[in-house]
Amino acid sequence: ESPLIHNCIPCPEHAICTDGIVQSCEPSYRFLKNPFFPDADLVLWPKCVSDTKKTARINLLTNAFLDKVLRDAGDRQCGIGDRTRPHLTDDDLRATIAEMLKPMRLSEEEIDSYYSPVLSALKIKRSDSGERMLTIKSTTSNDRSVKVFRSSFAKKPLKCRVTSWLKSAWENASHYIALLGVLVSTSVVAGYVVTRRREDRAEGR
Repeated sequence: ESPLIHNCIPCPEHAICTDGIVQSCEPSYRFLKNPFFPDADLVLWPKCVSDTKKTARINLLTNAFLDKVLRDAGDRQCGIGDRTRPHLTDDDLRATIAEMLKPMRLSEEEIDSYYSPVLSALKIKRSDSGERMLTIKSTTSNDRSVKVFRSSFAKKPLKCRVTSWLKSAWENASHYIALLGVLVSTSVVAGYVVTRRREDRAEGR
């Protein structure tokens, strides 16, 4: 039996295949057109290469949403808004992606294609920070799975940072003032005792 009967062509690197046919490229990869036959489809020219522009957008979206999570944590620590409000979820992530990509006038399918790679990038940041910067928990809401994003780090508004600094400075100053008061009181008492002793010795003479 000829080995060619069972021979198959492997799916090209970074491509997505179904029944032996290349359907599309993985997220963050794009179809590379044949320079000699620009109209050739994936079947004739199945090459997927890194989409540098999309990768840059994914990084931008990831950092933007992470910044939103940090600011949400800062608002909660500063008592801004209702602290009992829900934390940011994957619905907020999708909304952020859609809002930032709105000027590009992409289709809903194209916008949705950014969700998985952005979520993967957020998970990498979570792992790199040991879950201190970002935690992602799965829960159930209205009979559907929901991802909740939280952070133990906080990006506080300027007014809140200034207020916290002034409060800390005043607390430190209060300690120093109290210590200075004790030292002054001790010096006054010691001076009074020395003076009395001198007066007693003078009267004894």
